[in-house]
Order: sequence, then C-alpha cells, then structure tokens
Amino acid sequence: VNMGASTTADFSPLWLLPAGGGQFSQGRWGWGIAWATLEAGLLAWNIQAATSYYSAEPGSDARKSAESQAKISGGILYTAIAAGILEAVLSGLLAEPEPE
Repeated sequence: VNMGASTTADFSPLWLLPAGGGQFSQGRWGWGIAWATLEAGLLAWNIQAATSYYSAEPGSDARKSAESQAKISGGILYTAIAAGILEAVLSGLLAEPEPE
C-alpha cells in the first residue's frame, strides 16, 4: 500500500495554454482540436469586426455597428479562451491517476 500516493494529478503549467494547448498536453486530441477550432473561428470573427471598424468612416452607422460587433466578438473570444483553460485545469486535476 502506497500511503503517499496522491488522489489527484499533479498540476502542469501546460494546462494553461490557450487554443486547446492544455487539452493537447493531456493527450486529449479530440478536445484539443475542438477548442483550437472554436477559438480560431472566434479570433477570425474578432479580426473581421476590428477591420470593419477601422475601415469605416468615423461617426457612421457602419462604424457603430462594427464597434458593437468587435466588442461582442472580443468578449466571446476571451470567454471561450478562459473556459478552455478552466476545462483543461479541471480535467487535469480531476483525472484518475494513471496506475504505476
């Protein structure tokens, strides 16, 4: 009987990588690909909205609309990044320890 065995996995700083990096470091390729794809799509939306904002005439309705889209897409992007990191950390800490 190993009395010093931990019931939780040791924390790894790799779990803090965005865009599925934490999931990839845990060997969970499907989840890593899913998070990377989601975050890449949200990043593309945010870049498109920011580009529309900066190319629109100041004070125009198009610029106001693009500003709103940039704020919304940015908020969703950063929320998804935080959720992906949180999911990796929780999955890593709650994972069953591998038998020795």
